[in-house]
Amino acid sequence: MRYQAELLTFPVVLRRDGAVPLREQLAGQIAAAIDSGAVVCGMRMPSIRTLADELGISRGVVVAAYDILHGQGHLEIRRGAGAFVQTGRSGAVIGYVDLMPGRAVAFPVRAWRAAWHHASLQSGSAAAPGLLRALAEHLGWVPQTHDIVVTAGAGAGLRAALSALGCGGPTVALEEPGAPEMWRAVPGGIPLPRTGPVGLDGGVRTIVVSPNGSFPTGRVLSERDRLVLADWSRGGGGYLVEMAEDTVLRRDLAGLPRLIDTAARDRVIVVGGFERVLSPALKVGYVIAPRDIADLIAQRVDQPGHLLQLVAAHLIADGALARQMQRLTRLHTQKRSIVDSTLRVRGRCPCTALLPVPAGMTAVSAASAAAGRGIGVQTLDRYYYFGRRPVAQALVLGYSHLPDNVLRYGLRRLQHALHG
Repeated sequence: MRYQAELLTFPVVLRRDGAVPLREQLAGQIAAAIDSGAVVCGMRMPSIRTLADELGISRGVVVAAYDILHGQGHLEIRRGAGAFVQTGRSGAVIGYVDLMPGRAVAFPVRAWRAAWHHASLQSGSAAAPGLLRALAEHLGWVPQTHDIVVTAGAGAGLRAALSALGCGGPTVALEEPGAPEMWRAVPGGIPLPRTGPVGLDGGVRTIVVSPNGSFPTGRVLSERDRLVLADWSRGGGGYLVEMAEDTVLRRDLAGLPRLIDTAARDRVIVVGGFERVLSPALKVGYVIAPRDIADLIAQRVDQPGHLLQLVAAHLIADGALARQMQRLTRLHTQKRSIVDSTLRVRGRCPCTALLPVPAGMTAVSAASAAAGRGIGVQTLDRYYYFGRRPVAQALVLGYSHLPDNVLRYGLRRLQHALHG
């Protein structure tokens, strides 16, 4: 039987000048990832040669680390097949399959290691200018009337942008369902009607939307809907905050205008981050805003540390970020085909799928039934933060972080849990 080679989904940073031997550093970081659930049970670890090449270390170090992990019960060594995460370690439940959305996917270990090495050699340089240049070139569409502000992730950027605008609570309307970082940044906000800004309360001064793919449904705003938002902004003087989609390359966006390209450009702010494309632990993002607003945001926002900014600048300038987006585009497409061949799912989000629950069940009861079969899923209502019921009772599935064999197994068990 041939096994698919797997990639690490979490960062590994080894310090050659540290007091702890490399084998113990590597074993400790892998063990921590397994115990935290970042690595699924039954997953095949990278081969000794692959991991040594990725991390720039000798094969002997990897062999020693795997031996340590095998002795601890974290890994199972199968002759002729490789090293596998021991069943019962990840997720602390035997046979548990994590179909939760938002998990780290295919972390680019080699690019990460090269970026950290490069940053360590440049530690005396100014970080922000290099990162700002790299972001501007990567995005390629920043208007001359706007400036870029580096942030410690998309959530930090959204909070700083709203603070700079003097907006909060019921003066902010947000679409739902939506990503958790959106509603956490706006306690007391109000829901944007499904029909758009028409009929909004006159006290609303800012609308927060994800026109290129809301999470977790992947809904893309049509050109008409975008122009309606622009007309609202121009007519009433309100601001539009666009949450950028920085994960994959979507062909279905071709020809659709960005909000920042509409006539409301001078009242559009774009917030983005790279947590989903690289790692949830990599809190680096950006805000693009009119120059006067950008100055206010810069005074309020939390920024990543100096070294992390250098790392991010190198990842972007070296093309590693763009390559990772291309890689994730292919990966999500491949994994989605597995999901589509097993279940009748909905949604256009590249990394999640919506599974309507059978008649007679609620999303909560369906999730409970799945948990009883050792399957972790999320319910759609968790992304409706204003107390409104979802349009449909559905589960939200994440899938791209799982090996193919584990994904197929988990989907079949989920199907049996819901349909018997």
